[in-house]
Formats: sequence, C-alpha cells, structure tokens
Amino acid sequence: MASSGRSASPLWRRRWVRLLAVLACAGFVGAGVLGGTTHPSRAAAAERVVRTSTAVSPEAKELHRLIAANAALFAGSAKGRVVALTFDDGPGPYTARIVAALRRLKAPATFFEVGEQINPYRVLVANMVKWGFVIGDHTWTHPDLELLSNARVKDQVNWTKEMITKVSGEQVQFIRPPYGAQDARIRTDVGRLGLLSVLWNIDTRDWSLPGTSSIIASALAVRPGGIVLMHDGGGPRGETLAALPAIVRGLRARGFRLVTIPQLLAIAPPTHLQY
Repeated sequence: MASSGRSASPLWRRRWVRLLAVLACAGFVGAGVLGGTTHPSRAAAAERVVRTSTAVSPEAKELHRLIAANAALFAGSAKGRVVALTFDDGPGPYTARIVAALRRLKAPATFFEVGEQINPYRVLVANMVKWGFVIGDHTWTHPDLELLSNARVKDQVNWTKEMITKVSGEQVQFIRPPYGAQDARIRTDVGRLGLLSVLWNIDTRDWSLPGTSSIIASALAVRPGGIVLMHDGGGPRGETLAALPAIVRGLRARGFRLVTIPQLLAIAPPTHLQY
C-alpha cells in the first residue's frame, strides 16, 4: 500500500476512493476499522462518492424542499394535468368498499388514517399499501393540533406513524392535520419527524352528507395539480362511495391523470410555496 508521502497512479486512486465509498456505506470509515484514522481528504472523497452515487427520487427531493421551507402542500402545479384524490378519518366500515371501488376503477389515492382506529383493520391497511395506495398520518385521536403542546403533538403524530409502519412495513412521509388546523409551529413539529403537512384545495364536504351529486360536482371542479378531500371514515360514507365512479370517469374524460401524493410531488411539484 502506498504511504501518504508517495504519489499514486490515477487508477490506484480511483480504486482507493471506491473502496472507501463502500466502507463508508457500511459504516466502517471513521470508526478506525481500516487500522487507523482515515486520512481526512480520502474520507471526504469517499463521502462525496456516496452522496453523488446515491439516487434520490424526485418526490423525495420535493418532500425535503417543502419541509426545509416549513411549507405545507395545498396543491401541485398544472404540469402533467394530474389530480390527487385523498381520503380522511379512516379506516372504518366503509374503507374496504371505497378501496375496492378505487381498485376496480384503477384509481390510485392517498388515505390519511387515524391511529387508534387502525388495529381492527390491520390486514386491510397492509393490503392497501401492497395494492399501491399511500397511507398518511392523521394523528392518533383526531385532535386540533394547534391546541396541543409540542410534546402532545409529537405523541399524536409519532404513535400513528409507528402504527402505520408496523402494520404496513412502509415509512410514513405525509400528515394531514385534523380539520386542516396547522401553523408554523405545527409544520415545524411534524417536519422534525420527517413529515410533510398535506392540505387540499378542493373540499367536497362529503362529511356533511350533501348528496352524491354535490360531491361529484365539487370534485369535478378541480384544476390541474389539485388535491381533492373526501372521507372514508368519520361517519356514513355511502354518498362518497356512490360518487366515486362518476368522479374518476369525469376527471379522466377531462384529460386528468389520477395520482398519489408522492406522484404529485414528482410530476407536478408546486411552483409557489404555501403556508
């Protein structure tokens, strides 16, 4: 092995950097496993290789950008003519039927789940992830987070986050604050937990049971990049279930592509930050 005082050939140097990169990935660089303290310049080079060789998805980049800006997601841009259907307050008695309808329609969606309600529906929630749906955090008991201390906000979010991961095997990246109640403090609290606050720009008000035709009309008023709010839990959701075929077919007839929230971030990230 060449000493630090000898010049190495370009080929030898490239091999050395690649070796350090592999060892850095394994956690060996800096721990003295190479038989001494790693040369600072070589360690830095290895870290650069690791950073530049690790692929970061477009949605992950956008997620990190919005969290770093302490922003919330209300809608994407018009790029790609995409729309995200989202459902709150489940899982509940109507969730399986709503999921089945979406699967028949081949329509992806994002569900924001209440943690304390998940246990009886563990198999369903796990299957939803397998079927391509995205599960987000909707807190443990559905409180107004703005009325809670930072410690209680963390508990409400973390308990649900951990439950979803335990049941589905997937890491949670998104949270929808109950009632849409959020401010800079809440965004900071959930951002520290690695979560992006996701709101909406179309509220179908299906929670108020306005009738199937009203839910359809509200959803079809969405613009490109829009996020549509509906509910699969929190009450009787027969009207929402009945409205889904007309909503999905109507949006597609207008040239929209239905996507999950991560797909929205990848395809049509917001051009303006919102808070």
